[in-house]
Amino acid sequence: MIALVVVLAVFFFRGAMEKCPPKDFPIYPGAHQTDFNYVTSGATSSCLVGWESDAASTQVSTFYEDSLTGDTWQLVDKDPASGEWYFQRRADSSVIGRILFSSHGTQTRIEAEILTGQSPTASDSP
Repeated sequence: MIALVVVLAVFFFRGAMEKCPPKDFPIYPGAHQTDFNYVTSGATSSCLVGWESDAASTQVSTFYEDSLTGDTWQLVDKDPASGEWYFQRRADSSVIGRILFSSHGTQTRIEAEILTGQSPTASDSP
């Protein structure tokens, strides 16, 4: 029985890692994933993921500015008060998210939340 639970946990963990973050979500080159949390509920999911990079926050934010204005993702808004950027998938507006960059020392922390199966409205943000 314990072996079955372990096997199921491994399969869930592997499946979660394949979906969180989505395969087409940009990841800063050389950034190391430090954490993730993937939760599903019916047709919706929530992916919280964090990375650490040795690059300056200006380099990281420039990368995401370019990557989130490409063919796959669309930068929707930037909140100057919180520093959060809001984005959505161009081909599927039910996939929305936010990203935040924070510097500490010579490193930059990148935190993203990506939600799927959402019903976005003009006032919604993740």
